[in-house]
Amino acid sequence: MASPIQIANSMQSEVDIYASRTKSVTEMSPITVYRDLSGTFITQMAAVDTTAGMITPEDAWKRVKKSQTTGDYYYGFTQNVVWMGFSLTNYSEFKTWYLEVKNNHINHVRLYTRIHSHQGKEEWTERAVTGRTRPFSTRPIPHFNFVFDLNLTNETNKDVLLLFDKRRSSIQYPVRLWNMTHFNSVQQRHYAFFGLYFGIFGIIVLTSLIAFLFTWQRIYFWYFCYVLSVGLFVFVDIGLAHQYLYPGSATIGGASRIGLSYFLVFTFILFTMSYFRTYENYPLVHRFFWILCAIIVGIAFTHTFFTSFAQQHVTYILYLLYFDVIASISLALWVAFKYLSVERNTAVLFILAFSFIFVAGIIFIMGEFGLIRIPDLLFSPIQIGSVMEIIFLSFGLAWQVRFLEKKQITLADKVHRLENEKLSAYIQGTEKE
Repeated sequence: MASPIQIANSMQSEVDIYASRTKSVTEMSPITVYRDLSGTFITQMAAVDTTAGMITPEDAWKRVKKSQTTGDYYYGFTQNVVWMGFSLTNYSEFKTWYLEVKNNHINHVRLYTRIHSHQGKEEWTERAVTGRTRPFSTRPIPHFNFVFDLNLTNETNKDVLLLFDKRRSSIQYPVRLWNMTHFNSVQQRHYAFFGLYFGIFGIIVLTSLIAFLFTWQRIYFWYFCYVLSVGLFVFVDIGLAHQYLYPGSATIGGASRIGLSYFLVFTFILFTMSYFRTYENYPLVHRFFWILCAIIVGIAFTHTFFTSFAQQHVTYILYLLYFDVIASISLALWVAFKYLSVERNTAVLFILAFSFIFVAGIIFIMGEFGLIRIPDLLFSPIQIGSVMEIIFLSFGLAWQVRFLEKKQITLADKVHRLENEKLSAYIQGTEKE
């Protein structure tokens, strides 16, 4: 039964933008499914872009068949929806094969399938409708990515169509096949790594909070806020927050990622100002930091109270946000290099920490714009850079505290020596009298 995804008003203006991402292209042919294919990305597929109007799965399949396979799944920023299609023929001993979409930030995902039977091709069947803007319960298989059971019978040719809708943003749609046994085994290892990863964040968050409660120093408070925001941002970015924190919500996911991005940059700037005491050491840079803070607050205010305006100009807002991120990190690194003459070890640890996140941020932004292919890792470059940054920052903060304590002890010794000299001079003067 064909799906009723049609919008009549836009059919007249339907425009196809066929994918041509790599130099080598081939005609799409069925993918032979065998045991060793499990865990590999699907590259023998084709995709078409369509404008805001939707088309039927049959129309989309005809257009996909007319296009050519490219093996690429990075579009960068787009105003269109994407249809991706391929055919599968199962020659393995497994009947349960999963299709994983390794991008949990796509707003809407629809899966359609049809089987080539002896009587001919069956009608398209809508198998699943899910996405970031839908409750977690809409996912056929509970997982932080979008995972679907293809139900492949032996030696049966099945056509698969996926609709991805993430308009006014960056879209990437890497998909791969798993047999059920292999998938479950890999996911157990993944969750073990997640426990270790977020355990590091948890220890640092609690330590910084306890340090603040005992000392009431601002630097510990802003560090607590910053580490907490980084940890929550990564938790949301991986997709675990939608699974565990707000599974019933269809709106918190996108809003939380954006809000945490603003809070992360804001707390980073304030922590840097406290870390290097810019008010005392670098007054001009201190003012620039406050300007960057004002920009972040302005963007957050616009997103909160002028939502429609923000959605219409989301690309320009992202440009401004990325500028603020790069400017704040660059300015922080400049201050760190200047601080080398004050306390070398503290500055070196800060530079190392934000070198990781700076490189990771550049890779992330280039990937968002579709300029480079992000490596296939459990953790993205920005997530790896974040944990390395926090580890080195913790060492830097500890060294900064040690440096300040030594400075206070030295100052106290100097005051004590001056007081002793003054007292000794007073006694000598009294004896002479």
